[in-house]
Amino acid sequence: MVGAEHGMPFKKVNSIGGVYQYLEDTVIPVMKVASQYGRREISTASEFFLVGPYRLRQLRVGDSCTPEIVKGLPVGCKPSYSLTGEDSGNYKKSWSIPLLDEDYAINPWIHQSGWSLKTLPFVGSHATYSGGGYVLPLSGQEQRDTDSLEDLETRGWIDRNTRAVFLEFTFYNPNVDMFTVGVYMFEFTNTGGVYPSHHEISTSLHHYSSSYGKFVAVCEVLFAAFNLTFIIIEVKKFRKQGKSEYFSSIWTIIELCQIGMAVAVVVMFVQRVLAVGSVMGDFKSSKGETFVSFYPAVFWDAILMYVMGGLMTTVILITIKLLIFNRKMFLLSYTLSAVHMHLLSFLLIFAIITFAFAAFSYLLFNSVFRGYKTLGDALVSNVSLLMGIADFVGLYEYNRIIGVVFLFSFVFTVYFGVMTFVQAILNVGRIEARDRIKGKKNHLDHINYITSKLKMLVQQK
Repeated sequence: MVGAEHGMPFKKVNSIGGVYQYLEDTVIPVMKVASQYGRREISTASEFFLVGPYRLRQLRVGDSCTPEIVKGLPVGCKPSYSLTGEDSGNYKKSWSIPLLDEDYAINPWIHQSGWSLKTLPFVGSHATYSGGGYVLPLSGQEQRDTDSLEDLETRGWIDRNTRAVFLEFTFYNPNVDMFTVGVYMFEFTNTGGVYPSHHEISTSLHHYSSSYGKFVAVCEVLFAAFNLTFIIIEVKKFRKQGKSEYFSSIWTIIELCQIGMAVAVVVMFVQRVLAVGSVMGDFKSSKGETFVSFYPAVFWDAILMYVMGGLMTTVILITIKLLIFNRKMFLLSYTLSAVHMHLLSFLLIFAIITFAFAAFSYLLFNSVFRGYKTLGDALVSNVSLLMGIADFVGLYEYNRIIGVVFLFSFVFTVYFGVMTFVQAILNVGRIEARDRIKGKKNHLDHINYITSKLKMLVQQK
């Protein structure tokens, strides 16, 4: 729906009227095709089915802004969004008429909490939004959905107090057993700007549905058993060596990080299973007639993937320890052990420099480049710049002086400044490590001796 051939382009939405036009001209026709009510043609898009209905969710603020009043100037302002300042009142089909009757039916003018909607908070470009709000469910039937939107537009459902409108839906592709959760968001600032953004997450929620599901289950049991054994071994090692000796090696810290990441993987896996079970149970009980947010399930699945990535990083580091039987890897181990405190100290300096350049680039380019819309985006863009995958030409075309000066100063400072110091630290550590292992006939020589004897036995046979 971002690059739709027909209707209003998503990136062109910049006003309240544009939001309604995009929903009516682009979203409703696409959802009709993806739902059970649409006529499907053979294409890539026809392989995706809309899971149940989809919905709009609005978050608002109240009239709680109290600026300093200057005599002679007009009074009145609208506050920015905050979790504590969110409007949670109930209204009678108009934001100016509060609903006093306690016996009411759920409708787009009734506030629902994130707990009742079973929706997690969402981090946007301008604020972090709660999981609650004012909800309009849409069925996928074109005429009914159009009539609902036209009624809300006539009554002014989106107004100056609106701070975010979410379009939430879930697609399913049975051919690859893949769920895609889409969150299309329109953020409204208190100055009148509208900022659209879209987020899609695809994953398979059926963990053991593949042909090798039993093998995966056996591997998971072995993983848990191995880590439990490893924890017991480390506890005994700590009791035997004592606190000072146990924490004297950098590899001990890495092994403890591995244990912590392994425990986190188990906890996140259990949380993912519970979230997926809850979502699937709600969808089955609703029989596909009410909207069920699949975002909590895919959120915990994504968190599990990130934690598993951290675990693999620690495993790779420990693999280096297992390769110390190689003389070069043994030297590398000694080098890192000799200068690890200096590297950690310099890592702090590197983080400060990188963050400073991110703040500077955010101030320069946030109004002209999408990659610098927020401070976090600017940080990611600068890291991409170091990796050589950023928009060098765009910076140059934006301003031939400012863009080039920023690019040169950032790359020169990080590459030729920071990296030079890191290389100097490693060189000092390498010299110190060579002095420490010089003349030692340790287990490396024993390994070479054993290997040579095994080769002789094989050749004799």
